[in-house]
Amino acid sequence: NMSDLFPGTTNIHPLTRIRRERRLNKPGDVAVRTGQQVSGVQVIARMEQSTSYEILSPTKTFGMTPEEVSLNLLVPEGSIIEEGTPLLQAKGSFGRTKVLKSPLNGTLAKVINGRILLRRPPALFELRSFLPGYITNLIGNRGAIIETYGSLVQGLWSSGNDGYGTLIMVGETPDYVLTREDLDIDQRGHVLVSGHLNDIDVL
Repeated sequence: NMSDLFPGTTNIHPLTRIRRERRLNKPGDVAVRTGQQVSGVQVIARMEQSTSYEILSPTKTFGMTPEEVSLNLLVPEGSIIEEGTPLLQAKGSFGRTKVLKSPLNGTLAKVINGRILLRRPPALFELRSFLPGYITNLIGNRGAIIETYGSLVQGLWSSGNDGYGTLIMVGETPDYVLTREDLDIDQRGHVLVSGHLNDIDVL
């Protein structure tokens, strides 16, 4: 029973000082300074996310041996490539030439046992404040602590995602039940505060 694990307690403060720590999960570059005023969508830190890879198997698609793959490679290992760059040329039936092209922008990282390993460029992750206020402390190369004054409505469950938007009250009492009829397209991008939710489809 979830109610046994998480008792129904909600903290509501009409006006209070709010301090939030926003940090990257690994070292990066902090883009703010102590005392700086930030908006709710301002980037406060950046980091490169893990690189992803894709493996091509000419031994299967073209019926080549690993040795033939290495001999017919058109670009050397370590080459920067673009989507559509010819990577491999093979002789097909009736004298036709078959060409394997890169499906992505990145680097031809390695050829191993007839498989071509492509590496995508690292993606940049930007950590946003999601709280308008002032930077009171920096957290090394990870992020910062933001402080502001405002209303605080704090529950006990989170989906793990961050969000930012204008606050909308739906219902006037704590026992008001949120329904599908309460939701419309105009609320997209907003934060809704309501009394009670007992329908997973509404969530």
